[in-house]
Amino acid sequence: MKRRFKTAVLFVLNPRFLFCFGLAWMLTNGWAYILLALGTWWNSSWMMAISGTYLALLWFPFTPEKLITVFIAMGLLRWLFPNDPKTLGILREMHAKICSGIQRHRNASQTDICIFENDNRSIITENNNSKRLKRKFFMKRMVKLRQLVIAAMFAALCCVATLIVSIPTPTNGYVHMGDTVVLLCGWLLGPIWGGIAAGLGSMLADIFSGYILYAPATLIIKGAVAILGWLIFTVFCRLFRKYSVFALILSGVIAECVMIFGYFLFEALFCGYGWGALAGIPANTVQAVFGASVGTVFMHLMERMHIRERFWLHSSIKY
Repeated sequence: MKRRFKTAVLFVLNPRFLFCFGLAWMLTNGWAYILLALGTWWNSSWMMAISGTYLALLWFPFTPEKLITVFIAMGLLRWLFPNDPKTLGILREMHAKICSGIQRHRNASQTDICIFENDNRSIITENNNSKRLKRKFFMKRMVKLRQLVIAAMFAALCCVATLIVSIPTPTNGYVHMGDTVVLLCGWLLGPIWGGIAAGLGSMLADIFSGYILYAPATLIIKGAVAILGWLIFTVFCRLFRKYSVFALILSGVIAECVMIFGYFLFEALFCGYGWGALAGIPANTVQAVFGASVGTVFMHLMERMHIRERFWLHSSIKY
């Protein structure tokens, strides 16, 4: 364990690698910050629009620029410092181990067919086991990839649903339709992917609509709404051992109550409204009732059409 930790520290904290990573970061991210600063200084709208849009996309956790930055850093390190003994040396050792492992696997695959004489039948064991393991590994990767794609789709849908209709409230917030998708994220995707999709989608909607002050609170509150909705729905479905509309309604109502209370605390404590934050409760209540009712209808229809089973989402809730 200590050796692995030391190897990881040498790999990451290598000054040459950090220098190359900084250059790569300037190519993939830094130009946007520079362009935003210049656009703000010169009051150029097109500079701020381009850089702001690109920087907003960087909030997503699975954008390709992160991998591209690492690959560019590795390429610069190999080009500028080809004899680097730390980062490149560790990579060469890993490459040698992988190659030796592949060679051992190839040598072992030549003897993977074992024939046993039992009732004049030949039983092929190791080859079938290896194929079964490969198929199982491939199915797991496919399930994770599909969950990632669907979570990204729900995050975008949550953002769009929030931006379509936005009615300002007395506490400088706004009422929207995004809570319907937030609850669907929790019910369909489970606590992890559902919480991430609901929180990120709602937070991006706050950023795009100009309510940046509410973005951190929205990330936490909407993620908690999705997770709590999934938790209550799962507990009641497992308790009754069947799908229940009552569980949908109850989980939606309790989760939306958390949303109302969460925004009240945020506006009262962090925004400085105090008891004046009570003025935003009626609007949030209307939003909660609409989101819970419409979300319940959509989820009931999806359950009747077996959407979770068709899209491999049935593992999120088991009866």
